Amino acid sequence: MKKLFLCICSFKIVAVAVVVTFVWAVSSCKYDDGPKISLASKKSRAANVWKIEKSFTNGTENPCDQACKNERDKFIIVITKDGNVMVKGLLFDQLYDSFGEWQFNSDKTKIGIKMECQAEFLYYKILRLKSEELWTEYTDPITKEKYETHRIPA
Repeated sequence: MKKLFLCICSFKIVAVAVVVTFVWAVSSCKYDDGPKISLASKKSRAANVWKIEKSFTNGTENPCDQACKNERDKFIIVITKDGNVMVKGLLFDQLYDSFGEWQFNSDKTKIGIKMECQAEFLYYKILRLKSEELWTEYTDPITKEKYETHRIPA
């Protein structure tokens, strides 16, 4: 009888620990659109070759026909684990390459990018950060317009 009681108590303790761990993991998500849980580090999820899938201005999706999508697919951003960033593609029928660096802010809720021609980092709020999705939002400080971009691997 005593062994049965100890077994039941041990099971309850383990069950409570599992529930507490799960609740902590789900509630600790920093990004509005997830993921809730990930085994990959934020840096390794950000490191990828990205292209734009969709973009929004003030919550309204920017229209993009097939010609627009073809042009958009030629414009990529490469983010490396060691903090480098490269933007390349065609811009007005001219090959465009620009290099810079990236970093997270202190609580990793924003990603900052500073290209070689910029004096300081421009920070984008991270809405979703998965290995296959990077959603960011930028609010123009002057016009107050919100620009949201959904990126997928190129």
